[in-house]
Amino acid sequence: MRSFAVPVGKNTNKFDNISTPCYFDSDLDYDVPIPFTYSNGVLDINITNSSVQDFVNNGTSPDDDTEFQAKFCGGMRLVQSLGQNLTTYLRKRIESYEGISGEYLGDIILYIKPTVTKVQLAQPGNVQGLTFENVYGVNDQPPTSDQYVGGDVLNKYYTSWVFKTPMTIKYTSSNSSTGYRYMTFSTHYDGD
Repeated sequence: MRSFAVPVGKNTNKFDNISTPCYFDSDLDYDVPIPFTYSNGVLDINITNSSVQDFVNNGTSPDDDTEFQAKFCGGMRLVQSLGQNLTTYLRKRIESYEGISGEYLGDIILYIKPTVTKVQLAQPGNVQGLTFENVYGVNDQPPTSDQYVGGDVLNKYYTSWVFKTPMTIKYTSSNSSTGYRYMTFSTHYDGD
């Protein structure tokens, strides 16, 4: 029998609004949360399609002003290290942000280790007229699912790990007066 820890103060049977780093998914035609994965202390990015691959390889700046409805799946995990796809993304993001014409070869240090929790994104396609960002719709047809979730094995049923506590990475920068810069990722929850 498999058990999950439930985030304190969160009802896992309902959806809450979250705002977390996201990217534009051309397959869905929406901004969606970065598909972070977690295994054995390692936080990484799941390459689910070409949109995610482009996001990682181009080091695209994440969008951070989109709210999503997500169902908490339970479990809190401490991140101990960064996976290969996430490290590639961070290197490309640093190159873009710093205006480096070649490859960033410096260290990427997990300066503040985050705690992450797993969520499943509500799928508005199961309710006609809803989008990822809105919460109201009047329709001629009933929802296709009473759980408002979707997806498949490849996209892990639109589950992702989000930050319960922020993650900060430290990297060297010749453009900084201290010689370092700090890049932080976080998730905001309804009521935050």
